[in-house]
Amino acid sequence: MSLLGPIVQEMDFNIVSVRKSQTELEKEIERLMAELQLFMASSAAPPEVEPAVQKLVKARRQIMTANSTLKAVQERVDRMHQQIERRQ
Repeated sequence: MSLLGPIVQEMDFNIVSVRKSQTELEKEIERLMAELQLFMASSAAPPEVEPAVQKLVKARRQIMTANSTLKAVQERVDRMHQQIERRQ
């Protein structure tokens, strides 16, 4: 148990850091999508930005999936951490 405790704590810290980064990236993608949509709406003849918008939508979807997976992993790590603490 003394061997697993520090490993579980390190994993938990890393997962929290990754989730924070993913959340910041998702917010930035949403901001960029809003700016692109505003630009497309205000321009008389918008340039070909639709492929870029689609890439952003796909990236956002992937980030949301990754966040969901990270949340599940963090919950498992938390449960492991609790079990280790109970046994000590």
